Amino acid sequence: TSLPVRRYFARELQASTTEFFDNVYDRGDDAANCLRSIVLDPSLWSDESARLHVEDELFQLFLAKLIETGHDHDGRALKGIALLLIADTQRLYSFVDEDGFDALLTSLDFRLPPEVRGQATLVLSKFLEADEAAGQQFFTNFVRAHVAKTKADDLVLAFSAAALFFPLAPAITAQLFLTEGFLQSMMQLLEMQFASQVVHDCFLALLNASCMDGTCRVAIAQYCSPWLSHKVSNGKGKQPSMAATIL
Repeated sequence: TSLPVRRYFARELQASTTEFFDNVYDRGDDAANCLRSIVLDPSLWSDESARLHVEDELFQLFLAKLIETGHDHDGRALKGIALLLIADTQRLYSFVDEDGFDALLTSLDFRLPPEVRGQATLVLSKFLEADEAAGQQFFTNFVRAHVAKTKADDLVLAFSAAALFFPLAPAITAQLFLTEGFLQSMMQLLEMQFASQVVHDCFLALLNASCMDGTCRVAIAQYCSPWLSHKVSNGKGKQPSMAATIL
């Protein structure tokens, strides 16, 4: 984009951030990319306080898009959130409340494209750098709430989030994984209730991620070995190889 056009965008953003954002956002990824790069270029702004004000507004608008759409299938909002948060973590992370964090965790769903999950993981890791305690609490609330519903879709969300969150916060994720009765109840549910292969795939991904923790490995051997052995010989798709790796 030429310099005059970029300056025009900066002026419009400053004059009416929300209106200009709404006009540009729906035009596609390139237009949204342009917004992100303009707000991070100090040479386009009359003063730094004006730029920072628009940066705050833009970050909140990207976050609102993610919450409102539930699943950010093309990753457009997530890219905006990631780029801005990386550029200005300490100032922007406080705009992410529990609803925003839930939307980020929902974006770890294994049914979504890998690049979307990757962007969400990046944003979550930056948030944890800034406020580990709040991030861990939001994560714990999310997983417990979805597991308690025992519906296929909720279990996919909980298992997906926990599997990808494990490397970011091993201690708190292991603690949840080792909650008294969790593995036993999941074994019963998976054996009796869910034909959905996606639920089984996501649970295998969680077990695989959990193997990085020694205590979790012991619990998996104790409670999940028969189920895993069955998956090795009868699983569909990648299930046999995943189950064999875990065993």
